[in-house]
Amino acid sequence: MLTNDRRIRSRALELRAVMTSGSRVMALVGGSLTAAELAQNFLNTFTKVEAFAAEHPAPWIARVYRPNPVEGVAHGKPGSIKLILTLEEWEQRFGQVLPSVGKTQSRGDAGEGSRASSASLRLCVSA
Repeated sequence: MLTNDRRIRSRALELRAVMTSGSRVMALVGGSLTAAELAQNFLNTFTKVEAFAAEHPAPWIARVYRPNPVEGVAHGKPGSIKLILTLEEWEQRFGQVLPSVGKTQSRGDAGEGSRASSASLRLCVSA
């Protein structure tokens, strides 16, 4: 899921929804970038996004940053990605542990092919 909500990590209801649904959320961060520039930065960074999703089992929240200097977006320079919250961190922070069945399902530990790949990376855009 894509969002431009930089404060999603501090909103308890949203966090619970992300963690219990097993979602992978990327918050697009770009300071003064327009929506079109944020979208371009995401496209420029997509190869890194695919690798990041394959490396980190869901659920999690990450931020996609613009390159520095900002002019790099227009020139196709990819941004960076930083993991800001995992299921384990959420459980420690809020003292909420998901039931075993839900945890297995939400983390994508369903056996063969459970890791994300470019073929299985699905994006849902949220404003």
